[in-house]
Amino acid sequence: MPPSASGAWPIIGHLHIFKTQIPAHITLAKMAEKYGPIFTIKLGLSRALIVTLMARKITTVQLLSAARLAKFEDVRQREVAAWMKDIHERWEKNKDGSSNKVMLEMDSLLGDLVLNLMFLMIVGKRYVEYNKKNDDSLTEPMRKFNHFIGGFFISDMFPYLKWLDIDGQEGEMKKTGKAMNDMAEEWLEEHKRKGECGEGNEEKDFMDILLSILQVEKIPEFDADTINKATCLNLIVAAHEATTLAMVWVIAVLVNNQETPFGEPIDMNGRPGITYLKATPLEVLLSPRLPAHLYE
Repeated sequence: MPPSASGAWPIIGHLHIFKTQIPAHITLAKMAEKYGPIFTIKLGLSRALIVTLMARKITTVQLLSAARLAKFEDVRQREVAAWMKDIHERWEKNKDGSSNKVMLEMDSLLGDLVLNLMFLMIVGKRYVEYNKKNDDSLTEPMRKFNHFIGGFFISDMFPYLKWLDIDGQEGEMKKTGKAMNDMAEEWLEEHKRKGECGEGNEEKDFMDILLSILQVEKIPEFDADTINKATCLNLIVAAHEATTLAMVWVIAVLVNNQETPFGEPIDMNGRPGITYLKATPLEVLLSPRLPAHLYE
């Protein structure tokens, strides 16, 4: 049996150790140094198994390193250019006649940009095209997945009531989990077929690299396909939420500090002090400042 971390409080377990400004993954990494790569903690009355795998190190080297990010520089430039073109087309189609401006909801626009980039780097697809091709089948599972991560459920505090599924969330979580797994399974099987037929792109995406590594580096008691799917999905969902939120904050700060002289460098290390987002989507009035041909 894996060791149990000490310091659990009655009822809430180890939840108190996450009530700090230190990111959860840093806290768990320090606990792994003390208790080993596999240990358990209590989240409320439920016990959670914490596993530190080499997939974390693979992610750092094969996806997040400076060298790897440099290889995807042209992808980022292409996607941002396409994103700007889309915004310009929206302005041309919907601009107000008197103000020459258009109202845009930045949450969804920035979210699509982030997902396009992450999908291309991780599974070699553009999110917008994939989602449209599959009748928006990805939108709802991802929305629900983010909701379940941050939601509170009766079974969290009273696990013995879990089988009753009083609020119906248990069934919804299983349905959402299956939808996400089926989607990742489809990507993985497609990558395997392309690899067997020699159809892989010259520049391999992260799922390709993980496939190759896990064929050599066997992890006892863990299925390689499950590790691949879970790691890729985790990266996509985490990057979508965190990066979109960060960019929304940046835009909110810029919109509310318009006295900043044009061209003055912006200190990206500054902390705006925003602690929560408004319930309504962030909307801004935009008008292009560059010639129309630059957006074509």
